[in-house]
Amino acid sequence: MGRAERPVRAVLLDLDDTLVDHAGAARAAVLAFVRHHGRDGDPEQHVERWRALTDEWYPRYQRREVTLDEHRRARVRAFLDASGLTDAEADDRFADYQRSYRSQWRAFDDAAPLLRRLRDAGLPTGVLTNGEQGIQTEKLRRTGLLDLVDVVAASSGLPAAKPDPRAFGATAALLGVAVEDALMVGDSWENDVRGALEAGAAAVLLDRRAARTGTVRDGVDVVRSLDDVAAGTQPRTPAPSRISRTPNSANSAAAP
Repeated sequence: MGRAERPVRAVLLDLDDTLVDHAGAARAAVLAFVRHHGRDGDPEQHVERWRALTDEWYPRYQRREVTLDEHRRARVRAFLDASGLTDAEADDRFADYQRSYRSQWRAFDDAAPLLRRLRDAGLPTGVLTNGEQGIQTEKLRRTGLLDLVDVVAASSGLPAAKPDPRAFGATAALLGVAVEDALMVGDSWENDVRGALEAGAAAVLLDRRAARTGTVRDGVDVVRSLDDVAAGTQPRTPAPSRISRTPNSANSAAAP
């Protein structure tokens, strides 16, 4: 049976910038961090610099080249132009940022309604996220979404991070289904869509900046809101060989 002929038996959802507004929380936290540490200059340039450092260091942590603490210290030292900070000092600076970041966690308005629709349709749901299990679980709890999902699978506890196919297979197994019977919904073309397709799952791309829902990209359905993900419907999904690789800034979106 081909992929397009298999019914969806479970739904996997990305967390950051899919269910929860990570980008908005990170932006607010960076601006607060800059004010607290008396950094001059254009605030938006500071936000872009933090994002660039995240994109540089978080993938290295995901590939397990550096530890969580090492990647955080590297980001803080580079951002503050303070290579001489001790580990303890860098940890304190990052804690300043993280307190503000956590205080800004908000679920998108369309997140809980989708999770309720999926539950009403009898479809088990799992959050598949690149990040630390404890942080991501707490994020779901604080935003009121934790009780609406069946499984939370963070890369820190998986064989590999997205887009590695093993992440999708392991999460589907936790839900009791074959990965080929799962649908992945997320905002990252590389991590969520391409990764899912290479694992054998179906995929829907969430693009909140899209002009409208109903467009198709390389054979994959694109929606601009989670309201447009209909429970129980079969998405259009091509073979992985037809999916192009496109750089996506959301690849590091889960970085705390």
